Amino acid sequence: MNRNYLVLAIAALVPAVVLAQKVPEKEVCAAALATLLHTGADRRFERSAKEGVQDYFVFRSRKNPANSDACYVAGNRVMWRIESAEGINKGRWRIHPMDEKVSFVISGDKVTIVLEHADRTSTSESYSLKQLAKDMR
Repeated sequence: MNRNYLVLAIAALVPAVVLAQKVPEKEVCAAALATLLHTGADRRFERSAKEGVQDYFVFRSRKNPANSDACYVAGNRVMWRIESAEGINKGRWRIHPMDEKVSFVISGDKVTIVLEHADRTSTSESYSLKQLAKDMR
């Protein structure tokens, strides 16, 4: 059998590739910040921003509007930093090897945030994506 026909025959038998679910980055960031900062749904989405080539999101505290945090998703990791209310004083992105590593897993309507601490222990929290979307308004 001709090799091209064989490839076509196999391709016809293999089910269509299911496209990966688009990651709801704002909701993942909101969940990560709630887990990291132990604030629950205290943060509301404020704005999108760009630094160099990196797009990121800024969230502001409802209880203390002077506090804001920035966040972006890279693969299954969440990168974050603290910012001042005016966005003038920006903390460093938490990417040092001794910083907590923040990752996430999405299953259905749930996002689970996993924090791996410097001592290699980990903790996790799960959130409803629908509820996070409501809480950010």
